[in-house]
Amino acid sequence: MKSPIILYPQDILDNYNRKCLFIRFGDFEMTSILPPRQDLKKNYELIQDRAELFDIYSMKIENFCCNTR
Repeated sequence: MKSPIILYPQDILDNYNRKCLFIRFGDFEMTSILPPRQDLKKNYELIQDRAELFDIYSMKIENFCCNTR
């Protein structure tokens, strides 16, 4: 997913908006690892591996930048 580029004026009273904050939130990549649901053969109270109990989500952000122009 690509994010927008945001130009935010540093001084809103400056009619010429000469200085602004340039923000690019970068590129997002989301992945998820979902365990099987409700396996009746398992005793969930005894499971030690958290990956078997919870959904795992990871997010990678690249090309994030914030500077003044």
